Amino acid sequence: MVYSRRTLLALVPLIALLILAVSFSAASASLGGLNSRLNGLESRVNEALSDPATASSVITQLDEAEGEFEEAANSRNSRSELIETYLQLESMLNRLYQAYQHKKDACIAQIDAGGNCDYDQPEQLALRALYPLSWLHYRGALLYSGDPSLARRLLNQAIDGFTSSTLVIFSPELIRENLLGRALCERELGKYDRQEYNHAITDFKRIMRDGPETRQYRPAKQGLAATYAAMGQAGQAAKLSGEAAEGASGQTRQGLELLRLRELFEAEKAATDPAKRASFHREAVEYIKARQDDKNEWAIALSAITQYVPDPVAEFGDSTDPFEKWLLASVLYFKHQPLPAAKYFTEAADTGHYPKAYKYAADIYYSLGRIDLVEKLVDQVAKQPGNPDAQWASYMRFKLPRLQWEHSGKSNAALEKQWVAAAEDYLKAYPRGQYSFEPRFRIAERLQKRGEYAEAIKQYQQVSGNPSYDFTAVFNAAECNYLMVANAEKAQDAAGKNAKPSPALTRSTASRRPSAPRRYSAASSTTRAAALSTCSRACRSTRVSRSTTARSPHCSPATRANTPR
Repeated sequence: MVYSRRTLLALVPLIALLILAVSFSAASASLGGLNSRLNGLESRVNEALSDPATASSVITQLDEAEGEFEEAANSRNSRSELIETYLQLESMLNRLYQAYQHKKDACIAQIDAGGNCDYDQPEQLALRALYPLSWLHYRGALLYSGDPSLARRLLNQAIDGFTSSTLVIFSPELIRENLLGRALCERELGKYDRQEYNHAITDFKRIMRDGPETRQYRPAKQGLAATYAAMGQAGQAAKLSGEAAEGASGQTRQGLELLRLRELFEAEKAATDPAKRASFHREAVEYIKARQDDKNEWAIALSAITQYVPDPVAEFGDSTDPFEKWLLASVLYFKHQPLPAAKYFTEAADTGHYPKAYKYAADIYYSLGRIDLVEKLVDQVAKQPGNPDAQWASYMRFKLPRLQWEHSGKSNAALEKQWVAAAEDYLKAYPRGQYSFEPRFRIAERLQKRGEYAEAIKQYQQVSGNPSYDFTAVFNAAECNYLMVANAEKAQDAAGKNAKPSPALTRSTASRRPSAPRRYSAASSTTRAAALSTCSRACRSTRVSRSTTARSPHCSPATRANTPR
């Protein structure tokens, strides 16, 4: 018999709470494959009713099919599809069980009448069919939970099947497996008859008496916790769930942790004594706080609160604990309530324990178009030198008015004055900061547009940290030099040949050979040479190879489309 997976199946409902992204199409395809195999076995079942060798093979395959059906039932298959498969599988297993149970009974009757008969083989085949059939009846009761009469009948059939197996097998391992199945059925039956909870507790404890080294121990302990929870004894349930989670790993551990939090919150809700209620609340909060640095366990905590705490603001909102404010903000964001989340992120940050929460709140406000609230936050953070996001805030004090100024068509003088002042403040505080390339580039760009080419060149030469801005700054500096020399030559021509040469013109012509013939006007030849010389030096200074320079749009005035604007 395939017993190893049964222990895991006892925990599948817990694990299934975590597997939220199972593909519907994949689940349907899996159930479709199972249906195809069952259809293929139908003819062999008829043969197996009279052929023990064939029966042994078919029962093994149906046992495996029942395990696959359990997995399918915990995925996203529709109830109607599951019921169709359930009915076919139940019919096949039941026919085999009834056939060989009848053969066994007939054999025993023959012995009682004084004859000889070996009933061992039909008994073994009947037991092998009964075990998956009993688990299938348990699953069927869950499928038919909306029909209490049918659900109770299936649960009692499953209990009878598990009980019959425990009476005739001798292996402690197999006895525990059947006791586990029976206990789960008794717990489910407790929804209709609360006395059954006591029977379930007895069976779970009987399994646990064999010690924690058995494979059935942890499922039994968790089953016991779930039974106490169903009985309303949430405190006892939470204690057992926490113990069961210790030493577990992977999805099993995550499922147990999720249930522990559920039971703590339910215990808090059920408590009538304010002191006990506060105690359960503190225990849940401390349990989550101890796991806040593990992203997987943090996600489990948020999921648990989302599912089991109807009003998170009422649960955590009045607390002065910085962690509870941080937790509440995270839960609200997880529940797609951004504005309340931003409010509590800000409150968490104000405590000084979660300084990065300011940035989270600002990001939320920015995504919602609440620039006024973003500005308020960044002004606050920029004044906190010890805040890890102070530099980011100082940069945003420049960036926000800059964007607004651009959206105004670059015509709003007040916004221009605001972003220029903020850029200068940033560069004064962080001259080589993470974001310095943009404020410096924008300052240089403005100087260039105002005709202050020498100052613009100084700023462009300090732009560093972003490849696009870096290369565009190289070209713009060359362009400034070009314009500066061109203006100087025009001024020289206007003043006459006896006027004192401009310093810019002197620098640009100092290296020219005095005897070289002048085929072009002074302005065209000199400025072209100066511009090409400057651009060439700039490109070499950025270590661009000759072949790359030839292709680079940043050293050709005709290809400026890819530069920052």
